[in-house]
Amino acid sequence: MEVVTIGKRTFAYVCERFTEFAKRIESLCSIHTQKVENWLDSQEVCLLLGFSK
Repeated sequence: MEVVTIGKRTFAYVCERFTEFAKRIESLCSIHTQKVENWLDSQEVCLLLGFSK
């Protein structure tokens, strides 16, 4: 196994950039994720899909 060391400033910079990246991803996901207001139970789903017992 190989050990790699980096400087403190480099580590802080990478952490900062990763945090910014994560915030952007969360923002994009929240914009493009539909909010479900009314949940369906299994019977309603079966009726909508035309399934019967």
